[in-house]
Amino acid sequence: MRTLVIGANGQLGKSIKSLVNLQNIGDSFVFATRDQFDLSDPQSVKSYFESYTFDLIINSAAYTSVEGLKKEIDYYLRMDERREA
Repeated sequence: MRTLVIGANGQLGKSIKSLVNLQNIGDSFVFATRDQFDLSDPQSVKSYFESYTFDLIINSAAYTSVEGLKKEIDYYLRMDERREA
């Protein structure tokens, strides 16, 4: 079974990766960061899934840094708009 973990650089994504590595089952997991899979860009998401197939997808993408949010407010407003659509 092939599993995609979105948000690989976040707290949950890193924890999942650590557990996968401890269990030595990393060959069946793909860990995607924002650089590879931009949830704010529908074309990026579409292109990614046209190129790769998965049996299971874990979305661990989240944003918890208030200071970081202030710096990247436009990005997160786009994300919020898509969530509400």
